[in-house]
Amino acid sequence: MEEGFGDERSILEELHEDEKKIHEDERKIRVAFFGIGALFIIVIIVGISYLTLQSAKSQKSVDIANQLTPAPFNSPAPKLTETPTPTPIVIVKEVIKNTSVKDQFIPFGSGSNQTSDWADVSGLQATIDFGSYGNIKDARFEVSVNIPTANQTASVRLFNVTDKHPVWQSEVTTTNNVYTVSQPIIYDKGIKTYQVQMKTQLQFLANLNLARIHITLQ
Repeated sequence: MEEGFGDERSILEELHEDEKKIHEDERKIRVAFFGIGALFIIVIIVGISYLTLQSAKSQKSVDIANQLTPAPFNSPAPKLTETPTPTPIVIVKEVIKNTSVKDQFIPFGSGSNQTSDWADVSGLQATIDFGSYGNIKDARFEVSVNIPTANQTASVRLFNVTDKHPVWQSEVTTTNNVYTVSQPIIYDKGIKTYQVQMKTQLQFLANLNLARIHITLQ
């Protein structure tokens, strides 16, 4: 009887020990789960902090770059073409005789105009005696005009101030930067004063860069 009671007691003790182990294992599992959960939360917090720090650094770099970037430079507007200074009046007094040079030039200088009708170009005037040049084969009026807008034509001619009429066949019409030569002009004998005149197609500025008479001797 006593032996049976002892066996039963041993079984109860073993069951009690097993129950304690189970409780101990459950406690360890709960602790492990709690530790894993805490570690997971820490990892998330660290990750969020890192991302926030990186974002702040990036924003700071952008701000610094913006501060260091120089402001755009606005170049000044181009200046309008300046009107050339009129050339002083040329008075031709020399008499050329018995020369072997076949080409003679009488320069008038440069000036500007933007009228729609014929107008004198200031300073472009010369007193000439064509008879003093000997045997003339022909005389032509040569011009070159700069038109800043490049969208119009300009006309140039010689005017006989002494006899008050245009020099026949001296008129030329030209475009931007085109060297133009007239037909052989019909000039008057004797000492005459000649004036350069201009007019423009659209009344925009036209700069006369070259105006001269080209005399070719026989």
